[in-house]
This record gives sequence, structure tokens and C-alpha cells, in this order.
Amino acid sequence: MSKFNNIEEVLKDERLTHFLDKRISHISFKRSHIPEGTRLKRSPVDFLEERGWFNSKDLISLYIGIVGKKTNLPSAVREFITEIVRQSIIETINEIQ
Repeated sequence: MSKFNNIEEVLKDERLTHFLDKRISHISFKRSHIPEGTRLKRSPVDFLEERGWFNSKDLISLYIGIVGKKTNLPSAVREFITEIVRQSIIETINEIQ
């Protein structure tokens, strides 16, 4: 396997999708084990789930918009997306080194 030449290659790599799917599953699993009736603040996950965007394909697209400063998402949502996509990018790059 060769190293990536640019971030665009990483964003198109299927391993990134795999790592991002694992993160999404982990977050969903943790949220599903919160006891019913527990009062929680709305989170970026709620925002994304309501719009049907809490999946790897949409998160990558949203990340590209965030990096290109072409989005009007709330700042907490932008920070959340940036964090989980960047963590997955790092895992993807580290896997082939």
C-alpha cells in the first residue's frame, strides 16, 4: 500500500468510511444506553440525526464544507463533525504507515 498524497485521497478511501462508521456505531451504542427519562441537552448528534446526516457519507461531505468554509451549520455541530472525521482521518493514515 502506498501513502496518501493529499487529504482528498484520504477522504475518498474506504478505510476512512470504515473508521467513521465504527465511531458512529460507538456513539449510537452509548446513546442508546442512556436511561429513558434522563433529561439531556440537545447535542450535535440530535441535530444530525434529525436531518438524516448521521452517517459516514454525509459527515464526510459536511466536513468538506466545513474545511472549505462553505457551511452555515451551528458551531457545536461543526466542531463535532470536525473532531470525529479528523480522528478517523488520523486512524486511516496511521493504518498504512
